[in-house]
Amino acid sequence: MSKYNQQIYGVDVAIGQIREKLKELNLTDNTVIIFSSDNGYFNGNHGFSRKVLPYEESVTSPLIIFDPRNVLIHNRKIDHLTANIDIAPTILSLAGVSRPEEIDGKDIMALIKGSSVENHQYLPLINVWGSAPAQALSVVTQGFKYIYWFYGDGVKPTEELFDLTNDKGEMKNIADYEDYQSTLATMRSYYDQQVALWRDSAVNFNSYKNYSILFDRHITWSDKEKLIEPRFMEAYKKLIEPYYQNKTQFIETYGLEPLD
Repeated sequence: MSKYNQQIYGVDVAIGQIREKLKELNLTDNTVIIFSSDNGYFNGNHGFSRKVLPYEESVTSPLIIFDPRNVLIHNRKIDHLTANIDIAPTILSLAGVSRPEEIDGKDIMALIKGSSVENHQYLPLINVWGSAPAQALSVVTQGFKYIYWFYGDGVKPTEELFDLTNDKGEMKNIADYEDYQSTLATMRSYYDQQVALWRDSAVNFNSYKNYSILFDRHITWSDKEKLIEPRFMEAYKKLIEPYYQNKTQFIETYGLEPLD
């Protein structure tokens, strides 16, 4: 954590150096600075490290735009549903270049300037990297998040639904709550739309097409498990192998005993 925060300080230093050089070159009045990054780390939240699971600490990224030409947007913080797919259209807009039709994202400058019209009704959160049980497709709206864990192998495929307004830490899965069944149906619909889009649009590379089956809520595990690549199962086995080789040492190292 100490090194993590040192890196944050390093970012501040680097941006300061960039601004000093722009000043030296007389470019400060016509240079837009955009800061973003990869998605975040858990840093212990939910008991996790790393960053590939679809919870808020992991999936959110910073986006800071400094435009000296638009003083009216300075010091504005907006709360809208946006994603990394929106960064390219926004850069094009700031540069005065039109957005190609094939780009999925949308320019967020109207939102920054005060528009209340959302760019997205929902957005997908995708992880097809790492061990098989960590892979998932999720959908998020301004107020809710739906996660579908497809992985079986003795584990029942599981749905999670979180109220992002009242449960920002995503600590209570409300998928089975009677009062939220209408919301659950809506989120399932968005999820199924995303699976259908994946089925129609996935490139025929790196087994991406398989995920239109793996993520489908209506297909049984027995029809899915043969599609999981061995490398993803090997990654999973590598994670749990130290535990089975020496349970005592594993518990001492990590402070807890995982479920079998």
